[in-house]
Amino acid sequence: MTFACVAVWIVGAALLFSSLLQMQGYAAIINNAGTVRGGTQMAVKLELAGTQADDLEAHVDGLLSQLIADEEARPLKSSATREVVEGLHAVQAKWREVERGIAEVRAGAPGDALMRAS
Repeated sequence: MTFACVAVWIVGAALLFSSLLQMQGYAAIINNAGTVRGGTQMAVKLELAGTQADDLEAHVDGLLSQLIADEEARPLKSSATREVVEGLHAVQAKWREVERGIAEVRAGAPGDALMRAS
């Protein structure tokens, strides 16, 4: 009886620990996704105002790459994980479009295309 009780406690503790790690991972995804969104908007605003935001752009690039790598490295993938990865790739593609718009603005083009991309 005592062994069974200890085994149940160990299994319960392992499940709790696993759930906590998973929730921490989800919190990081939410936080970093918000940072990507805000960073993208800030980079566009700065560029349209004539201030280059190279550090911010590099930070957004790094976060997007890290988010994708983390999700793709997840050992247990569900359909939701695949949807998140697809969404992140779509965001990354849109970010590349914004970066092209930034390059065009820096080269002297009007900011209309950059505004549409953002």
